[in-house]
Amino acid sequence: MAFMLQSETRANSGIGFGIPVYFVEKVTRAIIEHGEYRHSYLGIRGNGLSPFEIQALGLDVDHGILIAEVLPDTPAAKAGLRGGDEEVLVEGAPFLVGGDIITAINGQPLKTFDDLLAYLGRYTEPGDTVTLTIVRDGEEMQVDVTLAPRPEF
Repeated sequence: MAFMLQSETRANSGIGFGIPVYFVEKVTRAIIEHGEYRHSYLGIRGNGLSPFEIQALGLDVDHGILIAEVLPDTPAAKAGLRGGDEEVLVEGAPFLVGGDIITAINGQPLKTFDDLLAYLGRYTEPGDTVTLTIVRDGEEMQVDVTLAPRPEF
């Protein structure tokens, strides 16, 4: 579904916005069936890793999301995921390291945090269980996480 802005003052001229049809259908169906739409929620804060950051941090992966923080009482916390515990600087930017690195969700590789959010939005609902492939202390493992509805902030 595409949207367009029209402005008599020429402000915002040339900016277009789009909402994927699959998402419109998913949200519409949820509102009709349940009266609301709830996003799936994992409960982490993190960063996608660029090749430069992977090299600078000396990580043994070629892609992934470095978990900086696992929020308390969330699906990620209940599944035992770990956040960072040491801050280091890479080119002057702080990184919390020592946490798990998520490399895939249900076998789908993840390079950026947006990849994770897009997967959760497109393929999951609260209550679904996903399998995360993580690297912890250099070892790859699978962790099952049952997603919750995203809390209201």
